[in-house]
Parts: sequence; structure tokens; C-alpha cells
Amino acid sequence: RSLLIHLLRERDYNLPSIENLTVSEQIFSVYELEKLDPEPLLFQTGYLTVKDVDGLLWTLGYPNLEVKCSFLKHLLYSFTRDLDGEKRSRFLLLEKYLRNEDYEAFFETVNAIFASLSYTLQTEKNEAYFHTLFYLMVAASGSYVQSEVITSRGRIDLVVEFADKIFIMEFKCGHSADAALKQIHEKGYADMYRQRGKKLILMGIDFDPQQRNVAEWKREDERTVC
Repeated sequence: RSLLIHLLRERDYNLPSIENLTVSEQIFSVYELEKLDPEPLLFQTGYLTVKDVDGLLWTLGYPNLEVKCSFLKHLLYSFTRDLDGEKRSRFLLLEKYLRNEDYEAFFETVNAIFASLSYTLQTEKNEAYFHTLFYLMVAASGSYVQSEVITSRGRIDLVVEFADKIFIMEFKCGHSADAALKQIHEKGYADMYRQRGKKLILMGIDFDPQQRNVAEWKREDERTVC
């Protein structure tokens, strides 16, 4: 596991893409110690399983939520290994805060984690950086999270689903929360969820690359049709 985590970090791997990987079956038959690829290692260690086969293409994904949360926790802990136990574990509260719609506590905790991580990760602080870490900490907290959800008009940055509500989140970096909400509306990202009988919460989040945190967030609530 430590080798796998080291490999993912070394290659600055797009962690949200692990949700739904499409790979060639050839990567499982060609195995070179000098040139290890994360995908066969993820499969061989049991973190990923085959979800679909289409000719020579395999679609891989986490076998269940428990395995996914366990794996992402280890990844997040690897980013925060220099922190003490209490600070390292604060992300575990994010699922509860979001489920209870305690937004102030949620974003206060998110920003505290970002502030800690900014000193341990030497990479460009762009939208992909914040998107990946936001996804990582929320998913590792136990929430049911889907990243880069494909729709007919684009990709939703993040969807977090609970028994009674669905969060549809769009991220910006150095722009505004209003711009993020505008994209949700213009692209019709909520349309595919309106018949589920759950409360929809549209959330625009803008990250500040200089301050290394969430600069602004806004939300809109709507009730779906049962």
C-alpha cells in the first residue's frame, strides 16, 4: 500500500479519476518493475475491481464505499503525516457537517485542512489541486461522493449524495462563487437529479490560490419532484 500511495503522489495522479477508470487489458499483461503503473497495482491490491468489459477495454472502480473510504483515508493521512492525531483526523467530521447542513463548521474545517496541507504539497495551487484535495477529504470522511460526473452538457465537478439530499458542487479558482452557480444553471447540471425526490443543494465554491483556501461559497436550495 505504501508503494502504491508513493507512486500516486509521485505522478501527481488525478485521484478523482480512480472512481471510473477505463483501461486496456494489455496493462495487466505487461508488468515491469522499472516502470510501474498505478492502475494494475490498484487492481491487484483489491482497491479496484472490474465494473464492465467492452472488447479490450476494461472499466474499473472501487468495489464498495468501505474500500473507497479506507483507501482515501490512507492517501489523505499520507498528505498530513506531519500533523498530530487530532488535526489529522478533523476531516472525519466533514460528512456529519454536510449531512446536517452545518456549512460554517464544514468550510471552517475544510480551510483548516487546506492550511495544513499547503505546506506539505509542493505543487501548483490551481483548480485541479483544490478539486482533488476537496474531493479527497470529503470522500474519505465517509460521504458518498462522485467526481467529474458526465452529463449531456458537461461535467459536474462534485456530487455528494445523502438519503434525503444531493449536493451539486462546481469549483472555480480565483473567480467567484456566483460564476460557479451560473455554470450549474447554464449547463443544467441539476436536471438529471430532479426526479429523485430529494432536496437539491446547488453550491458554488471559489478557491483563492494565494490564501490557499475557500475564498467564497454560495448555495441555492430546491425541492425536487417525487
